[in-house]
Amino acid sequence: EPGDGTIVASSVEAVARQWVTEGAQVRLLKEPGKSDSSHKALVACPFTVGMLPKLLMSQALTPICITVLGARGLRNSDRIGLSDPYCRFQITGKPSSKLQTEVVHDSLDPDWNFTETIYAFDAGDNVRFTVFDMDTGMTDGDLLGVATLQSQQIQDEFEGSLTF
Repeated sequence: EPGDGTIVASSVEAVARQWVTEGAQVRLLKEPGKSDSSHKALVACPFTVGMLPKLLMSQALTPICITVLGARGLRNSDRIGLSDPYCRFQITGKPSSKLQTEVVHDSLDPDWNFTETIYAFDAGDNVRFTVFDMDTGMTDGDLLGVATLQSQQIQDEFEGSLTF
């Protein structure tokens, strides 16, 4: 039955099954860090937008695994209670690589234990970490600190602490 032209996950899966029967090797992906994203959502997500140029030009992807363990001694920016910090990070100049931790409520020493892979890394790229206090009604919240991991540190497989 004719539809409205919308690509749905079942259509993508049907095409993938046909390709497999014809001998192709196919892997259906979900958006990294999103267990509930559909194949349709993957088409327009920041991950795909960031990767598409590399894939079309047959350039290698260089994934980097980033773990944000936590922060210590953050300042309190709330009038009632303590800050509600979260950490946002991305490759500088590549907004499609932006990821963030969960918010830890009422803490100046949050533990996030957040690990994710960024696929858009190129030699010369830096990763910027920004910690905010989540405030209802504000876009980001109050800025609590910024730190940058330099490209050479990433290439040297940095493991350690960054200071704001």
